[in-house]
Amino acid sequence: MNLNLRTVGRFVKTNLRSRFNPDYQLNYRGTGQINFIDVGSVGGLPDPWRKNARLVKFLLNFEPNGKSARQISSLTYNTAVWDSDAVLPFYIYKGFESTGSSLFEQNMEYVRTNYETLKLRGPAALAETWFARSALLKTIEMRCRILDGILFDELPDVSFHFLKIDAQGA
Repeated sequence: MNLNLRTVGRFVKTNLRSRFNPDYQLNYRGTGQINFIDVGSVGGLPDPWRKNARLVKFLLNFEPNGKSARQISSLTYNTAVWDSDAVLPFYIYKGFESTGSSLFEQNMEYVRTNYETLKLRGPAALAETWFARSALLKTIEMRCRILDGILFDELPDVSFHFLKIDAQGA
């Protein structure tokens, strides 16, 4: 058997490394792809995923303030994910394009009482505009679903690898 260095190197890369590090194949030469669930997806795919979107094969988005849409490689639901199927109040705040909207009401009293400490966390510009961005625009009734039920009903043949949740504490 005649083995050259290139053949041995290819064998090591494709067999040995992947056995010792199962994550190795995911980003190996940009060929690995994952299926991604994004709960609270306002503004689209977040960084660092946006920069690596070529590695996302299928994207399941949940954004109650968005519009439902189905495409070949994505499904956007304008439904809130919850621990039961229910209809609950959904609070829509001013935010930046209504970011920060939630199944929970803002705790304005807590923020007022602790503002001097809270303003030191995160970007100063966001702390300075928190009260203006937290203005309640309206409350609507929102259909909520269990994530497992949605996956079973809509995407029974898709296995997901990554779940990102930005649901304002819900």
